[in-house]
Amino acid sequence: KNSCSISPETDNGELKTRKSDKKHHGLGIKSVNKIVKKYGAVYDWKYDEQQKIFKTEIVFMKKS
Repeated sequence: KNSCSISPETDNGELKTRKSDKKHHGLGIKSVNKIVKKYGAVYDWKYDEQQKIFKTEIVFMKKS
């Protein structure tokens, strides 16, 4: 969880970087999405407008 004074930007439900050099930023989220898909995990994020907090949750299912 991180403090964030403004709501995150999204494009088709995916988070976008606000940094001007978009070619070299936003790579972390893309990497996270690849890992989530590869391992069948569940990824969710929420922004609390009142508390100005951005929360991310990733759940990996235990293989039996």
